[in-house]
Amino acid sequence: MAFVAVHVGAVSNIKVTMPVPKIYYTKNHVTGSACQAAMDLLLQGADSMDAVGAAIAVLEDAPCTNAGYGSNLTLQGTVECDASIMTETGSFGAVGAVSGIKNPILAAKKLLEVSNQGLLPLGRVPPVFMVGPGAFEWAKDHGVEVVQKSKLISGTLSKCPSFLYTVKSISSTDSRLYFPDTSVQTYVGHMHRYYEMNKLDCDHKPHNLPSSTIPADGALGHDTVGAICVDQNGKIASGVSSGGISLKFPGRVGEAAVFGSGCWTQRLTDPDVAIACSSTGTGEQLLLTMLAHQFATMVEQEQETSVAMSQVLKTKFLGEYRRKG
Repeated sequence: MAFVAVHVGAVSNIKVTMPVPKIYYTKNHVTGSACQAAMDLLLQGADSMDAVGAAIAVLEDAPCTNAGYGSNLTLQGTVECDASIMTETGSFGAVGAVSGIKNPILAAKKLLEVSNQGLLPLGRVPPVFMVGPGAFEWAKDHGVEVVQKSKLISGTLSKCPSFLYTVKSISSTDSRLYFPDTSVQTYVGHMHRYYEMNKLDCDHKPHNLPSSTIPADGALGHDTVGAICVDQNGKIASGVSSGGISLKFPGRVGEAAVFGSGCWTQRLTDPDVAIACSSTGTGEQLLLTMLAHQFATMVEQEQETSVAMSQVLKTKFLGEYRRKG
């Protein structure tokens, strides 16, 4: 029996006072399309890795998600994406801080496929994780679809004159604080959601963020996307893709590209049992604790999945940051 699960972020269903029905409809439609694309392949006999790639590619193409097209912007107003994919055999492929690749997950998948083919000429070990321009050139040379970098920026970014004015005023007097309009507009959407989630007053001048500036399709597209698939042979794979946090420094790589952090897949000691995990959240916290791998390890030790998850969050995730605090 084939199986598909996808996610579009940890806080996609937060209740806010913005015009969200269209957002919910769009995300529900996209997740349904992603599941269907993967299931169609699985029912045709495709393996779980191909299905994960297909599902996440659909999510990346949707402007309402923070992956691929429509991702959050860097401080330079560009899109830089992270993605990784892993099979139960331990095969792994990842790209980080890549621009101009239409579907980063397919670049990660291609890295995995090539690495499984063995050594390169002259005995060279094939890469499994590539970043930046080098990853772009490698993907292009291996048939992964590339586009102009500007084509990955969606046209649904909002504008907030007072906030823009404030940030521009600061950046004009301090060369270290350069904020292009496109990045600031995305940041405005982040701040709206933050205020709504925490029930804070949004009317503090000059940072007033009027709700009328928030677009229906793009305001909540801030979270990592992922997929887990099981093929008809019982093989399992997982993957994850993200545009990263808004206003990030160019070159920043988040958990979506880091081994053991964004996704994890393994066959447990019992050959009839396997586990796959695809995570979402603050990248730096997830990668420092290798949360996906920690979860898989704890599940193998515990009989109840819910108990394992609770233990990981308390001892490996929250506990780690209590010690650092």
